[in-house]
Amino acid sequence: MKGSIQKKGTTYYVVLPIGSKRKWLKVGSNKQEAERVLAQEMVRLHSGPYWELRKITITEFAQEWMQDYASGAVKGSTYESYKSVLRVHLLPFFGAVELTAFLWKMCSAMSRLSCRQGD
Repeated sequence: MKGSIQKKGTTYYVVLPIGSKRKWLKVGSNKQEAERVLAQEMVRLHSGPYWELRKITITEFAQEWMQDYASGAVKGSTYESYKSVLRVHLLPFFGAVELTAFLWKMCSAMSRLSCRQGD
């Protein structure tokens, strides 16, 4: 499995073979940087399974997690507690945020806001 470097205009891209598709990563205008990124990504591809993150919101992730994991792994009362925490505390604040964009700074902001509101 080989990757490649492509140049479009003044921008370099690293092209990675992912299954039967190709993943294009925009690197910038520096060829040496593109070569470095290509080497780094090829090591990552060859070192284990490659997991590409889907663009889903925290609400979508929470629903999938509750259905696929929590429903069979915890007691009914714990499941209901998780559901309540998600519904009351987490999803109103984070629900629309993309999972890949989630920052721990957001947790701090939510915590400060909750303390001010007396939750």
